[in-house]
Amino acid sequence: MPEVSSAPLLSIGLAVYNGAEYLRGSIDSLLTQDVESLELIISDNASNDDTESICREYAGRDDRVRYARNETNIGAAGNFNRVFELSRGRYFMWGSDDDLWDPQFARLCIEKLERSPRAVMCTSQVILIDSAGEVVTDVTYEAVDTEGMSVDRRVFEMTRQAAWFDTYSVIRPSALRATQMLLPTYGMDVRLQLELLLQGDSLVVPQKLRAYRLPSVGKTAAEYVAEIDSTNADAERDEELRTPFTYMAKELVKVVRDSELDRDIVGRIENDLVETLTLVNTRWGGFILEESGFDADRMPSSSARRAVFRAALGVGTAMEVLEPPTSPWRPLEGMRLSAIRKTLLRLLRPFTDRQDELDTQFADSIELLSWEADWLHRRVRDLERPTTRQDGPGQQ
Repeated sequence: MPEVSSAPLLSIGLAVYNGAEYLRGSIDSLLTQDVESLELIISDNASNDDTESICREYAGRDDRVRYARNETNIGAAGNFNRVFELSRGRYFMWGSDDDLWDPQFARLCIEKLERSPRAVMCTSQVILIDSAGEVVTDVTYEAVDTEGMSVDRRVFEMTRQAAWFDTYSVIRPSALRATQMLLPTYGMDVRLQLELLLQGDSLVVPQKLRAYRLPSVGKTAAEYVAEIDSTNADAERDEELRTPFTYMAKELVKVVRDSELDRDIVGRIENDLVETLTLVNTRWGGFILEESGFDADRMPSSSARRAVFRAALGVGTAMEVLEPPTSPWRPLEGMRLSAIRKTLLRLLRPFTDRQDELDTQFADSIELLSWEADWLHRRVRDLERPTTRQDGPGQQ
């Protein structure tokens, strides 16, 4: 790989394996980023299609492109980490072989990061496209914007999502170096995103400047693990392959426990995750219920679901953490919500023969509303108090 004379403003790392089908469009969109200086580092993971010839063509005509080829496949996790290790820029972003970026993407993200020293990463809103490049309209996604939030609220904003695409952000290299990088585990990008959010804010440019291509066929857990880890993928991975969604949640809990956060914040994040799986991210929660041997559609109550999640994730049962005593209106609020629930159920009784089912649904809705009221109170506290060392990013 040729040496570069000076450090660019932006390093783009493109890890690729057999990506010839969409590779030219991806490289073109990355090289047209309107930043003052950039390098595009391509690491070819021993592809056996036309990837190598395409990459060498671009490297031969554009000195911003640095191409390296692995003699053997080192797994997707290792290859993504390698392009970062080879980078030299003041900012870093990962590219992919099948996505597309508007020319403004990197510049607008860098400008937001320059104005927000406590932020560690920035992306834009996303357009989802299919294999033919057509916009997908039946799936929605909102990038995670945590500007000004406390660390526990940042974690909630991430875990409430049903999908995660924000690893493709412009990131401060110092924040990435403070993580374990991409480990060859199920949900490796989600784990890394959490490690970054424990350090500082994630910002979002409101325009849709990135097109993420959804796969036409999803991967099984075994296929996913085999792709990210080139070593004996099935060895000692029984739990990960049998219960991938539970495993991913447990990995997030481990990241939080291994952090330098105060123990009371760790406990709050753990309990918030249980509430998120119970009331908010019910898709992820449903997968965990099924992996635990339960029918997600027949769980009798939210309290029963909580018990399953606590057991599956190894989270304690200190219920007082779920309802922080910091909310001065909490007792009155609970009385009012209970009265609203009873009134609604009484009015609906003559019109339905599904009363038990509705009772459970309204109970869950009231719990969710009450929990969100707690979050609102925490958000007010976030805005009122000064930023602490613990909530800020890693050393820049």
